[in-house]
Amino acid sequence: MKLTKIIDEEYTDVQSCNNSELKNEKTVEELISAYQRWEINFKKMKDSEIINWATSLVKLGVQELKDIRYDSSDITACTVSLGAFDGEEIFIAGYFISAMVYNHQEEYIKKHQEAHSEYREADRKKYQEKNEERNKYLLITEHFQTPLLGLGAFNKSDILIQGDAGDFLGIYMHSGIIRVSGKARDDIGTNMTGGRIEIIGSYKSIGQNCKGEGIYSRGKKVYPKKIKRIIK
Repeated sequence: MKLTKIIDEEYTDVQSCNNSELKNEKTVEELISAYQRWEINFKKMKDSEIINWATSLVKLGVQELKDIRYDSSDITACTVSLGAFDGEEIFIAGYFISAMVYNHQEEYIKKHQEAHSEYREADRKKYQEKNEERNKYLLITEHFQTPLLGLGAFNKSDILIQGDAGDFLGIYMHSGIIRVSGKARDDIGTNMTGGRIEIIGSYKSIGQNCKGEGIYSRGKKVYPKKIKRIIK
């Protein structure tokens, strides 16, 4: 089955769940307010407090989101609303979107674990890797003029990106799948330890320390590439 057909089917599935409407405008407003606080607080951080951009931005985002109840459709709606902040020179909103997904996914897994008390902490990794325990998220980026940095950072879910992705797509990705209907930029999969990235369009470069199932572009596996053995 062609990658484009798979993505079309996946989008239809997630869009039907989200109903492509703002289910709760108040929740989206709370998420936007959290984004604004997150951006201000990051600018206030001292260099000594920043572990690295990806870790610090996502960690700070999770802290801002901890008291907000939201679901995957609210994340989709918030991604659309963040277009109002487009045009900044260094557009870091992608890391906040990653924090929303990461925070929601952790709560999603926790609820499943509570519902199935027979799962021990030692089985957590195996539990997360089961497809039925991974949530799906639709991120709409086609309205952004400035590429979003850090989409899919620390990902453990199935993320569908409708549009393009910027630099550091899937940075520190643990598991799951990231599918991009458009193109991506530089340093794809930097420090990625698991999962798969599928890009319908082109990309510029693969990041350092990239591991996992692989990265695909235009229907072909581009990383890791098979090494041809020369038989003497």
